[in-house]
Amino acid sequence: MPIINIDTLITLLIAFVLLYLVKKLFDHSAKISGIDTFRRFPSPFSALISLLLFVALVAAFMVIPAYFSHVFPDCWLLRNVQSLSLLELLLILTGSIALAWFIARFHPDFWMYSGFGTKMYLTDSDDSRSRIGTKWLVALLVPVLPIRSYEVVGVQQISWEHTEYATEALESIRWDHVMDTVYRRWWIYGLVALGIIADIAFSVFGCL
Repeated sequence: MPIINIDTLITLLIAFVLLYLVKKLFDHSAKISGIDTFRRFPSPFSALISLLLFVALVAAFMVIPAYFSHVFPDCWLLRNVQSLSLLELLLILTGSIALAWFIARFHPDFWMYSGFGTKMYLTDSDDSRSRIGTKWLVALLVPVLPIRSYEVVGVQQISWEHTEYATEALESIRWDHVMDTVYRRWWIYGLVALGIIADIAFSVFGCL
């Protein structure tokens, strides 16, 4: 049984195209009217990235129970997880993240929906002209994967979930900045590790 049928896929594709056309209409209206607010209407690509990251997160937290459902095939607690195989979940997880990364790599916006999407992490500097930023995929406010590094020459805070940047893309990812971003948020990754441990404990001890 397929994970998603062709009719649902076609419906989603049509909805995406319509949203994209609405975005283009708003951008065109902004250009001819000079009302800059219209430019802040989110692109459907931003929504797609957020959706893919949400799907990846759900798949990630189902991988461990799915694995232990094969270790404990008679466990009543995990029997519903067997609707998707471990391989299918891993394909959904890696495929969703890879597609989100590819879209975000070429999509210029930085936008999040309820903690899912893309975000720029900047160096701490009083001189905006010398600031380096790295664009990340973010899931539940956790930096998941770096996408591209930039020299940031301007920042405008639009809302809590959206910031606009004037940037110049660098030739490659600044890995020193990536490591600094991870180091400064060690406690976030610690919480993720605790969540994984809790997921393992729930799967194992519930079946013993």
